[in-house]
Amino acid sequence: MIESIFHQIFLLFPLIMGAYLVISLMKVPDLSLESAYLFGAAMGAMTASEGMVSFVAATAGGAVVGALTGILNQLCRLPFLLAAIVVNGLFHGIVQYTLKGALMSFRPSFGASAEWTLLLSIGAILAGFFYFLLRSQLGYAFAIYGNNPLFFKRHHVSTKYVVIFGTILGGAAAGLSGYLFASANGFVDVTMNYGVVLLAITSLMLGKVFLDRHQPNLVAPVLGIIFFFILQHALIKCGFSLRYFNALQAVMILSIWIFSQRAKVRFATDHLGV
Repeated sequence: MIESIFHQIFLLFPLIMGAYLVISLMKVPDLSLESAYLFGAAMGAMTASEGMVSFVAATAGGAVVGALTGILNQLCRLPFLLAAIVVNGLFHGIVQYTLKGALMSFRPSFGASAEWTLLLSIGAILAGFFYFLLRSQLGYAFAIYGNNPLFFKRHHVSTKYVVIFGTILGGAAAGLSGYLFASANGFVDVTMNYGVVLLAITSLMLGKVFLDRHQPNLVAPVLGIIFFFILQHALIKCGFSLRYFNALQAVMILSIWIFSQRAKVRFATDHLGV
């Protein structure tokens, strides 16, 4: 059970890092992470026989999705949610055209014996990259944009590079995660991306329950995804059907949100005399 939990965690670790950047830090409703996840898996599968090229292709595929979402929002002035919906519709057709159907089986270039080494290496590289990114000026710019986007306007600084570069990084991480998941299963399915944003949001909110800090950090999303899969496996052991797990996630998100809002009101009442 423990091995299975950590295997799923490492497969989806890039997705959680990408979602943490765009959804938690930048606070934008980037539903196009689902398309980045799927398109990255498709691009990786198409180049699976090329070794490490497949990982580059998957990351680049996810980055293209993120870049298009950011460009539609910042340069074409589409509301972010509408831009993400348009991108999802566009890439759903592109992926089906790329795969020549709804399903594509493939054999990854790495064997089962090398999978754990690969997952651990990718996890360590991503953790190091995001650790230093979030402590850079760009990382703090992401957090400032999420908390107070008017800050940039007041100081006559363009937000274009912040939003577009953030969505590129988020999409790239999601694309890599999609390919890792597809490689573990040996196929790409056009429905494999359904619910991944809900999963990411649930994990991020669970992480904030354990560690609610305002400054950027990687501990909260990591704790969130660990607790998410522990809870999922515990429910499976109790006989809970995964068919209803998306509904349970929605209830969990709503419950955490209501609890957090009540906690804020209670804090204001007790400490501020409101």
